[in-house]
Amino acid sequence: MPHIISVDDEETFERFTREGYVGVRFPAKYYDEYQGQQVSARKLASFLGTMYDIFADLKRVKPGDEIFLHVKGQQRIFGVFVATTRFLEDPSVPAAVQSINLTMDLLSSGNLPLMPANMFPWQVGICSKLDQCFSDGFESNQVFRIKELTRQVWTVPERWKYEDKEKTVRPILPDEAGPLTALLDYANRAARRSLVVNSKDLIHFRPISLPMALINGQIRDEKLLEAWLMENAITPEDEAAHRNLLEVLGEFTFVANTIRSFYIKFMDVFGFKQDSDQDRTFKIVETKKGEVESKHIDQLARYVKWVTEFLAENDFQKVRGYIIGREFAQDALSLLQRRIAEGIDLVSIRYAYRNGRFQLVPVSGTSSSLSTTQQCAQVI
Repeated sequence: MPHIISVDDEETFERFTREGYVGVRFPAKYYDEYQGQQVSARKLASFLGTMYDIFADLKRVKPGDEIFLHVKGQQRIFGVFVATTRFLEDPSVPAAVQSINLTMDLLSSGNLPLMPANMFPWQVGICSKLDQCFSDGFESNQVFRIKELTRQVWTVPERWKYEDKEKTVRPILPDEAGPLTALLDYANRAARRSLVVNSKDLIHFRPISLPMALINGQIRDEKLLEAWLMENAITPEDEAAHRNLLEVLGEFTFVANTIRSFYIKFMDVFGFKQDSDQDRTFKIVETKKGEVESKHIDQLARYVKWVTEFLAENDFQKVRGYIIGREFAQDALSLLQRRIAEGIDLVSIRYAYRNGRFQLVPVSGTSSSLSTTQQCAQVI
């Protein structure tokens, strides 16, 4: 899977390519407002929400994935780099803010520790891809040409236009990697100065730990659901979780979080199963940490319709929507059944925490003869 990772300036880019890794820091507010302070519950909740969002992005990157580096200071894109590891956590990060301890109950009782801004708590090893990595890169605004030239739906131009400043690691569709590589190759056609990068040894680093245990039957943040899906959907960190995902969501060839759909709406999770060279079955997953309401069903149905129109040649049989929540309101279940009757393929799923492990449990589906209400009664 391909990704674009933003780097603040040329100095940091040179450090990454010299040492063979890409690092991600805490959000800017940590260094500007929070570290050394005991922040309010409201600010702490906002900080943790951002952290879980970052984890969802980091968990998506797998060994062998292609990475393009966007250097903000130069407004240039460099690549192609290849991930040699997952994103891992530096063991020297202060214990209070290690991933396993990033919870409201553990942080609310003390000050957030001081940490240098040039330290990168999470790192992924990278190496240069043979004959596709050049020292000059290409001017980043050239990405807007992709949409103009192909007349297709692309995520990269919208990422540039509606940039989320906290999104360091951004997904791109597999079909977008080729045009980005072509732009890189074209920009370096005259002076093809190769950039050689050897991967950093991260053997002493450790996996990023997600706080998945429920509190009063509810997950801490829906972004943790996304992170868990990214962690285990294709190349799993937990084999049991991977089997659970295969049973409930089926197989993914590509999966990513926060993918743009119509206007500036972003789907929680978007992916597809590649059935042949030209045939894909698309999947959209919406995650809710609490009760699923009717408006959430309509939101998912809109995503399914958009993907059907723009990516699936108006074939509803090629698109399925999944919605995951703790509970489902009765009117939401009724609306889901009506949308299914209209030909929109929707599946409702409950999450649970059993025997020390997070788990998804199907509630309803188009293939079952039971009504949604009957299935809910059986699961509950």
